[in-house]
Amino acid sequence: MLINKIILTLIFAGIYSVANAQNLNALDENNGFQNYKFGMHKNDFPSCEYQTLGDTEKCVISRVHKISDINVSEVSLYFIDSKLARINVHFENGSVRTRLLKAIESAFGSPTGRENFPEYREFMDKYHEVPGSYDQFRPQVTKWQANKVTLKHIFRQPIGTIFQHESLLHLEFVLNNYDDLLNAFRSKKYTPNDF
Repeated sequence: MLINKIILTLIFAGIYSVANAQNLNALDENNGFQNYKFGMHKNDFPSCEYQTLGDTEKCVISRVHKISDINVSEVSLYFIDSKLARINVHFENGSVRTRLLKAIESAFGSPTGRENFPEYREFMDKYHEVPGSYDQFRPQVTKWQANKVTLKHIFRQPIGTIFQHESLLHLEFVLNNYDDLLNAFRSKKYTPNDF
């Protein structure tokens, strides 16, 4: 009897693991957010006004987007060497946080991890356009990491009374080789002819 229970538990765990992996495969198959696909060239967005942020270029799109019935306030596209490599999807405030988490879990399965503040701070130090602007927030980062793409649900709640505005919430779709792409771009940026 105990052996049967153990076998059934292992079978259900295996089925759950396979189902979750299939859901994460959908994240790779989507290859981005809605119509914005990784690898698209910035010329695919001729109406964008690009802002240079270090070695990346950013384009903000404010047209109406939705994730099912959840309104999106804007989508930020980040390009490395003119190719789309990161997508941030912003929401008006944190009030849709729980619904959004449930929607993501429904689409891609259980999260593969959570990030604590030091990991998030390290990422922000590397890539945020206004270094230090996140110090007054306590982030809660939940992530779904597939083979090629990682999706992060980032909820930043203000600490103390310095900020009187709402909590900040966004999704981040990023290629897992983002650092490699950035380093490759930086290494070819300068040649001996520049000197």
